[in-house]
Amino acid sequence: MPSRSERSVVGRLPGLGLALALVPLACGPPAETPPNLLLVTAEDLPPEALSCYRDPPAEKGGICALARAGTQYRLAFAASASVAGEAASMLTSRDPRQHGVDVSAASFLRQAERTLAEELREGGYATAAIVASPRLNRSRRLDQGFDLYDDRLAAPTAGRAERIRALEAATDAALAWVEQDASPWFLWVHYPALEAAAEPRADGRPAFAASLDAAVARLLEGLPDQTGVVFTVAREIGPSGGSEGVPPGLGAVRIPLLWMPAGGSPPRAVDTPVSSLDIAPTLLRAARRPAPGSFDGSPMPLADEPARGGRGMPREMLPGSAEPSEGP
Repeated sequence: MPSRSERSVVGRLPGLGLALALVPLACGPPAETPPNLLLVTAEDLPPEALSCYRDPPAEKGGICALARAGTQYRLAFAASASVAGEAASMLTSRDPRQHGVDVSAASFLRQAERTLAEELREGGYATAAIVASPRLNRSRRLDQGFDLYDDRLAAPTAGRAERIRALEAATDAALAWVEQDASPWFLWVHYPALEAAAEPRADGRPAFAASLDAAVARLLEGLPDQTGVVFTVAREIGPSGGSEGVPPGLGAVRIPLLWMPAGGSPPRAVDTPVSSLDIAPTLLRAARRPAPGSFDGSPMPLADEPARGGRGMPREMLPGSAEPSEGP
């Protein structure tokens, strides 16, 4: 209730009281807070290491819990042949010929490129990256647009036990950051490569996949409800997929890709091809932000779209093309 002095001022200014009363109506309902956004990536994990990508699909726990409340893309492909290049493609929606990060350890993100983190930060998001891989240290300039880029867990010569500890430490650091930062936020968590050749467990799953599953499950449990989550993988394929002058085949560049919007959605499985170039546009759409003109990807479909344009793998990743990527 206004004070006596405030009431007297209103009374001396004809029409002001009515104008003040109409302010809430003119402004309309308060703007809805954009959702928090989480991008979770891992290294060198083939799709079949996850239970939901097996034939037939097994129980959907851990990482595959995202498929129970979101969309599973069964034909998702990498846009780059290296972990760092793939991370750059996810963040810029561009392929290595454009953003400059390729299989060379000396390559880095071109400053002129617009990143997902920059776009979200301009939209009022707090931004952070927790990366536990030496392939993504800040010399690659992937920190562009992040308020925090924590690469202290990226030990270059770590063995399996050290990498397991780094995996757990990355989860701890991510949850600590989420607890202290106000919404909306964008967080990228990148888990290290474990040993793909590790002995399988009794259920047939690789032991490294089980360790990653547990870490991601713990991360998801600690998130606020209104959080959209993407999970995918960056694979170190090499410049030619293992054969001189021959690009990798489709199997080598296929990746798992799961998208659960904030609040969840009916479970869907989509066979329309998508690529890592589509991740940034998808997250920007969830944040109600327009994608910059430099982005080459498009938001991932929520159902099969046979007529969807060719926005998948860059040309040099397709079989039958040996065109090399440009350097930085």
